[in-house]
Amino acid sequence: SAGQLAVCAGAEEAARPWVAPLLVAALKDCEVLQPTDPMLKPVLFRTLAALGTSHGHAEPVTAEGLFRSSVDHADQAAAGPLAAAFATGRGRLWHAQVLLDFAQLLENSRRAEERKSDIASFRRKAGELLQVEEPIVGLSAKDLRWSLVWLPPPPQISPADLGF
Repeated sequence: SAGQLAVCAGAEEAARPWVAPLLVAALKDCEVLQPTDPMLKPVLFRTLAALGTSHGHAEPVTAEGLFRSSVDHADQAAAGPLAAAFATGRGRLWHAQVLLDFAQLLENSRRAEERKSDIASFRRKAGELLQVEEPIVGLSAKDLRWSLVWLPPPPQISPADLGF
């Protein structure tokens, strides 16, 4: 969504007062529509993480709750029907991005010293998802760009659709 893109771009909150309302509207849509298609699960956890990032400094407790929910939904998506998709490609980038953004939020909090083990755990899990050896702090610019692209699956066509 446009809100997710704005958060990824890193614009200051004052320069983008429209972002949080867009993200909240996307969450309300998910709540009202209750989508059952597992392909839409990433929209939910990425929106929660973007909103957590957006609230980060101003409302750290709310931001942490949003990130916890995002991580839970990402873990469920990775273990559910999307497990194969999450093992490669953008799914693991999305999942790792949520973990890295949560780690960054905790690292920038007042209680960062007390949360060192959580921060290390999130970064270690993100590194495992991205299959890197060294400690990871964030996605590369290339990975971030790739993670932002989402193409819907092509429609199924039959021989009859082709005139056979």
